[in-house]
Amino acid sequence: MSKGGEGILNWVSSSIPRFQRLAFMNIPSPRFCIATGSCFPHVSGVRRLVAFTLVEMLVVIAIVGIVAALIFPTLSASRRAAQNVGCVNNLRKMGVGLSAYVADHDGALIPGAHTQELPKIIAWYRVLNDYVGGEEFTKTSSPAIWLCPSKILTPMNTTTSAYIGYGWNYSSFGDLVGSVSLGWGSKMAQVTKPSRTIIIGDSKDPWINPGATPQNYYLYRPPSVNLATRHSGNGNYLMLDGHVEALPPTMDSTYFLKVQ
Repeated sequence: MSKGGEGILNWVSSSIPRFQRLAFMNIPSPRFCIATGSCFPHVSGVRRLVAFTLVEMLVVIAIVGIVAALIFPTLSASRRAAQNVGCVNNLRKMGVGLSAYVADHDGALIPGAHTQELPKIIAWYRVLNDYVGGEEFTKTSSPAIWLCPSKILTPMNTTTSAYIGYGWNYSSFGDLVGSVSLGWGSKMAQVTKPSRTIIIGDSKDPWINPGATPQNYYLYRPPSVNLATRHSGNGNYLMLDGHVEALPPTMDSTYFLKVQ
């Protein structure tokens, strides 16, 4: 072998560790540079990496949007279901309180929607509040039991000074003091079918006659427009036997009658 060939071999041998270090540093070898015409392929690689990351981000955003579209309706439905359960529980507690009132008054129900006239109206819910363990009413708030979780509450007028989500069946169980024709002073013994007789239930939805605030503590017999639909098209109603039913505005009007 010529001296020139031996010199090349010696140079290659002594340079192997150097090439290994270059490879470890991700720097291309001279042979790669000659073959590709570029010793900096990583520059274009950076551009490809950035472009891929943007695409990846767009894909992730799209996936998040799809997942959100699937989850949000479920969460909304779960929230509505929880609100409905809260409303039903409120009415059941009222049923227990009303039974206690009846026991204390020799079988008589609360006389009517109003138990005292102006200048200080005492409405049925204020009487029953003492039997359900409710806190005091104020002009800006009411005990939680009187607030239907699904109802957007509107202020009552200054004489009643309360926020209410439930109404009294005034057409069969009394309205103003002495309204005998509307069932003032009824007794449980007069009710022929307690299991299908409404006494208390969801009062009108807030978008119905929004200016008529006293209607928030009344129940209206079908086919009135004041019937609630806020629980998936139904309203919740307490029957005189203590159970609660969800009924649509198209319910049979006999649910409101004392004698059936």
